[in-house]
Amino acid sequence: MDTTESPDFRELAADFAARASGPHADIDLGDCAIRIGRILQPAPNVTASLARLDILASNAETHLLTAPEPDKIDWLAAYLFRDLGYRGDADDYYDPQNSCLHRVLERQRGLPITLSILLIEVGRRLDLPIEGVGAPQHFLVRVPNAHPKSPHSDEAWRFLDPFHGGREIDPAQLRRSVQQKLTGRAGAHSASDSLLTAVTKRQILARVLQNLKVAGARRKDYRIALGAAEHLVAMTPWAVDEIRDRGLIAARAGRPDIALSDLRTYRSQEPRAPDAEQVAEIITQLQRGDAGESSG
Repeated sequence: MDTTESPDFRELAADFAARASGPHADIDLGDCAIRIGRILQPAPNVTASLARLDILASNAETHLLTAPEPDKIDWLAAYLFRDLGYRGDADDYYDPQNSCLHRVLERQRGLPITLSILLIEVGRRLDLPIEGVGAPQHFLVRVPNAHPKSPHSDEAWRFLDPFHGGREIDPAQLRRSVQQKLTGRAGAHSASDSLLTAVTKRQILARVLQNLKVAGARRKDYRIALGAAEHLVAMTPWAVDEIRDRGLIAARAGRPDIALSDLRTYRSQEPRAPDAEQVAEIITQLQRGDAGESSG
């Protein structure tokens, strides 16, 4: 059980949620993604990390001066992932640092979603239209298709994979892959199309936090997992599943006060949930004072 003294995650989470709320255009994706790093490191230099994004964009702009207009995004991807060496961390995929943009900028490796944020944010500074796509298990970006296969092509978008150097993925192949992951679900075909649309900045940030929550739990670093859970609850205080998850993680992190409050809330709001009996048992263990590694 990780009982290491932790920072006041609720205060950090409240600040983060305020920055990640409001109109979509007003949310600074890069700033918020960097602030997620406070879960790992109490005071990452947000200003310095944002300045690094500005420098990357400035250098890329010089590099792109000779690029044909329709190819500028491809040139940018090649500059970041080939020339500068930003890459997916296949060796230690679940390293919590891969979910923190400031560490991705420093270490030059990360997850599909944090490398996508890197490309999106550098591209935004250059007025290049790059959008995140929340495909299952592997985050991607999409860009306008300036080179359709035919004048009558209905493929309005091209899909790039920042984790693998910004390589292009055939849209038909991508749809088949998503459909396979949805096999057995009703309406899999229409669902696959919906999963290839652009996601909001809030959805991107929530997915980063989900990844960090999982990464912390996998390493049994429940301080990190609890910090991510706090941020998710602050973003979506109505989501009872997130409240449940925070309670389960808090039990393992040696915070029975948080755990009991959250799990009781979940039981009262979802009395017929499939895991209701399991949660009730954990509440009983916490009341006896013998929860922790046995919970969940």
